[in-house]
Amino acid sequence: MDGPARTQLRRTRRWGGPAAASLALATLVAVVGCGETAVVCAEGTSLDAKGVCVSTELLKARCGNGTVWDGTACILALVGLGGDAAATDSSPSPDAGSQPETTSAPDSGPSQDVSAAVDAGQDASPDAPCSPACAGKECGDDGCGGSCGECQFVSNKPICSEGLCIAIPSCTPDCANKTCGDNGCGGSCGGCGPVQACFANKCVTIEPKDSCVGHCGLSAPGGCLCNDDCGEVVECCADFFAACYFTCTPECTGKNCGDDGCGGSCGKCGVGQVCGAAGTCGDDPCQPDPCSGHGTCGKGGCSCNLGYSGLACNACIPGYVGYPTCVPSACQGQLCNTHGVCQEPTGACKCDPGFSGATCDACADVSQSYPACKATP
Repeated sequence: MDGPARTQLRRTRRWGGPAAASLALATLVAVVGCGETAVVCAEGTSLDAKGVCVSTELLKARCGNGTVWDGTACILALVGLGGDAAATDSSPSPDAGSQPETTSAPDSGPSQDVSAAVDAGQDASPDAPCSPACAGKECGDDGCGGSCGECQFVSNKPICSEGLCIAIPSCTPDCANKTCGDNGCGGSCGGCGPVQACFANKCVTIEPKDSCVGHCGLSAPGGCLCNDDCGEVVECCADFFAACYFTCTPECTGKNCGDDGCGGSCGKCGVGQVCGAAGTCGDDPCQPDPCSGHGTCGKGGCSCNLGYSGLACNACIPGYVGYPTCVPSACQGQLCNTHGVCQEPTGACKCDPGFSGATCDACADVSQSYPACKATP
């Protein structure tokens, strides 16, 4: 068998198994025996596993980790995994009349599995190391079972989101027109009492037959449960927790507004009224506006805007002039050298008799010596 025929047989044995090798051998022998030319690839190409001539560089690129290119095919370089499949057949080509070499069935072991991996262009190394991927990350999984870092509460960024530490999103509870239920931030706007249930953030009265009052540990006449087994098979009564666990008694005696002491309300005040500390409605001290439009009215009175002062915010603070506008003074820090008076709103100095200049720093009579300036007749 000539060189190309021998090479094709070796590749067929290596990639296709004993059956394919025997078939290739028989075919090649028949072809050569008939005096025809065996398949020979052009320079720069080699036979692939399917017996097709392709770029040698492309075949080299298929060699994964743990394999090397021997000039004809990828062979294993791992100790203990090579077997016959990893050895390069370097025996001389037999003469045309010599007997063709025979093929033996490969052992079913790591060699066959790794050879398949090489043929698929995969990494044949069973111990390929994992490289942690933490570039651009502050926290979270590194891709190898480890961590890229932990977020800390002391940094005010305790939440890990897509590999970065972020702050807890701010949330403003919303309990406007609500007497119970969620406040939008994970808290509660209040609870309802016995014989009540929270629907659409309002406490509503339920039917006595559906209430746990007098039936704790049992079931209500309506069929709902009033014990700790409720919710698993039979639903809990709407007031289960309020009637059987929540023992607070609302207190609204002498009140018509404000907290009832149990998370509920004793009522609301009408327009133009506010609820006082005693739980009674009274006239709103902030209506009409007592702050002259230059402040904010609260329980402690007026909180004046910048530049304003007084109980009703009806004056300017020092350094501000021109009430009701109260703008910064143009004469702030301008003393006119103590020989004049600064004029608002321009900030110009009006000098005393005998003095002159933009800041009263000269004598009006040039024959006199500053600051001993005297008014001339």
